[in-house]
Amino acid sequence: MEFTAHEPLVWLITGTSTGFGNALARAVLSRGDTVVATSRSTPIDLEKAGAHALPLDVTWGLDKLKETVDGIVEQHGRIDVLVNNAGYALFGAIEEATPEETFDQFNTNVFGAINVARAVLPHMRARKSGTIVWIGSLGGWQAVPSAGLYVTTKYAIRGIAETMQAELSSISEDLRSIYLEAGHFRTTFLSPSHRTQYSPRINDYTPLTDQFNTVFQAYDRRQPGDPERFVRLLIDFVNREGRFAGRKLPTGIPAGSDAYEAIGTTCRNTLQVLEEWEDVIKSTDYPVLRAKPSRLRLFGQKILARGKGIVTA
Repeated sequence: MEFTAHEPLVWLITGTSTGFGNALARAVLSRGDTVVATSRSTPIDLEKAGAHALPLDVTWGLDKLKETVDGIVEQHGRIDVLVNNAGYALFGAIEEATPEETFDQFNTNVFGAINVARAVLPHMRARKSGTIVWIGSLGGWQAVPSAGLYVTTKYAIRGIAETMQAELSSISEDLRSIYLEAGHFRTTFLSPSHRTQYSPRINDYTPLTDQFNTVFQAYDRRQPGDPERFVRLLIDFVNREGRFAGRKLPTGIPAGSDAYEAIGTTCRNTLQVLEEWEDVIKSTDYPVLRAKPSRLRLFGQKILARGKGIVTA
């Protein structure tokens, strides 16, 4: 994998033991950048490849995460890019999961990722420069029975990434929160050794969960996405290189033809609901009073305030 010359960056990547994280760490190292590769246990293979490898569990408390990040900054001078990649999927119907399993799923995929960002951002804000990368999924746009809690965490990631970008951009245009929403890629994600073990707990769901488990097993190692192409896309997105050079960049972008189709279908279906149900959707507003409007914005939407009522501009 060849890359153009550039000023070396310092990357902190979570979840590097397998999959995207491992492939990304190797690709970044091949550029001559510094990689701090982390996972719950030290990724020895990446240490041998030249990374600064160390254990980091995203579910640690914030104080311990800050202490770890402070040590990284002390050693390397800065962190230019944080890639929040660590995560896993809990399978089974939502009702079947225990409260503890539900919390653990969100603690790793969402709360832990936020806390790692909280540990890194003070250093980035001090320099008014840095990029937080969030790994999303096409699952964050659609219902996936038997993987409901996992896809719900990916819905959350998109909202967090978008909102953090709005917040950081108010400080500096060189502070970025971006995300990629991956389709199905040929990693170990669906492999039996990687997936959380599932045993039916509610018989009513068994036919559905059995169906999806069969699909997951059949799809393993047959996914259309190439992980090497994904990590190259991510690196180019961060560096505004390749297909991203000279273009106004979105906060997030799908990756993979299946993501393109799935997200497109969801968007078209949503637009259809808005069009067909417009009268119902708008029926809950206050009556608009005919007074001189004052202009303001709410959640990014320009609105006109007339008396006690508001209408979109």
